[in-house]
Amino acid sequence: MKNIAEYMRSLYQTDEYIVNNPSLHEEDSPWKISKIIPLIDKLSSQLNKDEINLLDVGGGAGLILNATSTYIE
Repeated sequence: MKNIAEYMRSLYQTDEYIVNNPSLHEEDSPWKISKIIPLIDKLSSQLNKDEINLLDVGGGAGLILNATSTYIE
């Protein structure tokens, strides 16, 4: 288990991750957005849209937060 923890730390604390994944998985964004939009619809029907706050944890290419924010607007 220690080797896995060391590997994960190394992967993200060096340039290894970005070198191996330069697109930050941008190509997966449309699919991910298609899974989030129904959740947004369900929440927005129960809440006032002024009450919706989104937190994008993980960063990536930033396309998911951008698309969902635009959809909510």
